[in-house]
Amino acid sequence: QKGCSYASLKVEIESLLDTTYSGCKLDADGVLSELLGGNNNEATVDALCISAYESSDVVYTFDDVTRKGYQFNNEYFSGGTKWNYEIETNDGENELKSDAARVKDVYHNEAKSGIIELPMDLPSFNPSDVGTCELNAAFCCWVQDRQAKDKNGNCNTPYDSNCVDKDPSDNANLCYVDHDRAAVGTHVAGGFSIYGDVENGKENIEGDIHCHGFAWAESANDPISVYKGNNLFFVSMYDHMYTRGYVRNVPGATMCACAETVSLLYPP
Repeated sequence: QKGCSYASLKVEIESLLDTTYSGCKLDADGVLSELLGGNNNEATVDALCISAYESSDVVYTFDDVTRKGYQFNNEYFSGGTKWNYEIETNDGENELKSDAARVKDVYHNEAKSGIIELPMDLPSFNPSDVGTCELNAAFCCWVQDRQAKDKNGNCNTPYDSNCVDKDPSDNANLCYVDHDRAAVGTHVAGGFSIYGDVENGKENIEGDIHCHGFAWAESANDPISVYKGNNLFFVSMYDHMYTRGYVRNVPGATMCACAETVSLLYPP
């Protein structure tokens, strides 16, 4: 995406002046001044861009993405639903590519042509019930691999014997979970878990876990901010679940959430 900004708009106008409207006596700044009533500055264009994004007819929610409703979406980001829990059988039942076929459709259509909003209405993703992720970042962590033959994790065939409680590729070291921070999403009232041998000073004993996060800019008009929901869809549903088969949450923590509400801690 090129993004919508004063600079990109000026470049497009300059291109039009050089080609289609070569007889125009105004330069790009002059055209912008005429179009914007003299308010040809970055703040004015930014405000117009944000308004255009917000009123776009290609804005989608995760209700549009899954078509399974609020409860399903809330449980999915907590680490539940059949997408996370079920494992394919030897006779082909519960095949992820079939059960979550909608994810592939969205990846090739809505996610590439429109704006997907962050699911700030979901307690699992936003337990603090605020309007935005305050740290401008979110991430997901998975503890199980449910799909064979994708060169990710150690789930294998035959499913009934070689894909029971299998692990994703390990890329993180989990040391602590604060259950209070995710109680709304995980239904765990409180407490904490320590993943380490405190007496002997040993870490990384929790088993394999895979995490992936992403961040966005302060400006609501920055493309990386506009498409942050698209990034969440790609990270959580398409790249890790649908493509790799990575599923389920760390006990007591939501699977995906705003960074400030995630209850996991890692050593530096």
